[in-house]
Amino acid sequence: MSNSLPKSTKVVVVGGGIIGCSVAYHLTKFGWSDVVLLERDQLTSGTTWHAAGLVSQLGPTASVTKIRKYSLDLYKKLEKQVDHSAGLRINGALSIAQTDARWQELKRQATTAQLYDIDIKILNKEEIKKNYPMMYAEDIKGGVLMPGDGAADPSGVTHMLAKAARKGGAKIFEQSPVENILTKNGRVYGVKVDGKIIECEYVVLATGMWSRQIGEKIGASIPLYPAEHFYVITEPIENLLPTLPVIRDFDSSTYFKEDAGKLLIGIFEGKSIPAFNKTNKVPEDFSYGEFPENFEHFEPYLEKSMKRFPVLEQAGIRKFFSGPESFTPDTNSLLGEVPEVKNLFVSCGLNSIGIGSGGGVGKVTAEWLMTGHIN
Repeated sequence: MSNSLPKSTKVVVVGGGIIGCSVAYHLTKFGWSDVVLLERDQLTSGTTWHAAGLVSQLGPTASVTKIRKYSLDLYKKLEKQVDHSAGLRINGALSIAQTDARWQELKRQATTAQLYDIDIKILNKEEIKKNYPMMYAEDIKGGVLMPGDGAADPSGVTHMLAKAARKGGAKIFEQSPVENILTKNGRVYGVKVDGKIIECEYVVLATGMWSRQIGEKIGASIPLYPAEHFYVITEPIENLLPTLPVIRDFDSSTYFKEDAGKLLIGIFEGKSIPAFNKTNKVPEDFSYGEFPENFEHFEPYLEKSMKRFPVLEQAGIRKFFSGPESFTPDTNSLLGEVPEVKNLFVSCGLNSIGIGSGGGVGKVTAEWLMTGHIN
């Protein structure tokens, strides 16, 4: 990797998380090797590093399903192609229903999955009790199991994509914060970094929770904002199956993942806490950052988790994590060229599914930029 910034390039990708590295890789894959990626600190240092790493194949729409399926397939293939582990563990994912309405929704999802050739199994309560005896299941209607789902290592996936991008000719510079995006007559013409100007035809903002602030500087509206996002990791639990699938308990707003003999408990609560709410601004130097514990906020979900996994009543908590994760008003991702500035593309607003969608999002962003449409 060259240590000196070039004076010009075709595309500058800003942001070295999973999305930025995926965009850079796909641009080179599709034939544009003149790509520079600029990361203000180190790869993954924003929010990628603390992701739970869930990967799933089925989404709420056909396009999102294609993105997720492509992502998982890409990670499997790229591991071998560039000889770098993505830390994939395909243990499957089991979504359970406590209500009739949720059960109907899950069964509809199972029907939809068949349209996309996704392996899915409908399990009744008795099958779930038999297969997963550690989980309390008396209050559920049933569940759907997707054997091909699982989890990946966020850092492993990101560095794998970065390695593939470099092989394709992309230049990646860490410790290179972008000071300004330069525009003229409503069009991008370069970026300023470390007091130097890199001229370019396109800029891709893969800057996660900083994107709104960056857009404001040049008059572009990028509607997202980070919320405090929580999970805990328990002490080791005896007899916890290493093959336990990811458990999604939507009616309790919780999910569970086996983590090296421990259990990771995550939540997607209905009333979240805005991050950085004193200033409404994400600090420029926020790297590998965490927030103080907020047990009062997490406690109701921990109680529900103890009901689902009674073994948790005797398990201690090894790690209580709270960190920022950006969300959009409609929980849809922000992709494509912004209307205010020509040739400025955004690839952000992943709503905490960046690892599971990162490969596909990078692909469609590159296609959109290069051809004006998504294949």
